[in-house]
Amino acid sequence: MSLKVQDLGELAYGGLVTGLAKLDEKRINAGTLTKKDFLKKASFYGYVVPGVVATAATAMNWMPKQSEWTERIAHGFIYGFPGFIMDVVDSMKTNTTSYNAIAEAERIARASSKRANAIRETPQPGWEGAKRVY
Repeated sequence: MSLKVQDLGELAYGGLVTGLAKLDEKRINAGTLTKKDFLKKASFYGYVVPGVVATAATAMNWMPKQSEWTERIAHGFIYGFPGFIMDVVDSMKTNTTSYNAIAEAERIARASSKRANAIRETPQPGWEGAKRVY
């Protein structure tokens, strides 16, 4: 078995989906995108649009001359479909309790650090001369 020119389409499709998923992950980490916004993710459209077109073209025999190309992309789309569905379902979930606990701990840590920075030591005994900001 050897590589054919048509394998490039399959590799390009997989590379497109993987690259766009990494781009979306970078956008999520930067805070410009949330996991719930799956319709704003580039990887959503990079996976769905070529995959649905290639699968429909293969199933309906719309482009018989390109069937070797579309069939390979359709196989990649079908093999990746369960993972795609799980990603969509995971993005629709509400925040888990562990996420809420972490967010609450971070909020408490920020509040306590603000209070600690607001209270300054003074040369006077006790807290009489200390500056307190709440």
